[in-house]
Amino acid sequence: MVEAIRRRFVKELRAGNYLPVDRQELLRRLTERNQREDAKSSTALPC
Repeated sequence: MVEAIRRRFVKELRAGNYLPVDRQELLRRLTERNQREDAKSSTALPC
């Protein structure tokens, strides 16, 4: 399932379709998600 989502995501980005939220919101969501005990943590560093 994760691999299918990843493939779709890459396909959309290559087609020029961008994410529907801005970068700050994505970072906020990632931080919030990583606070959950069941989350697999990812690191996002602001550029």
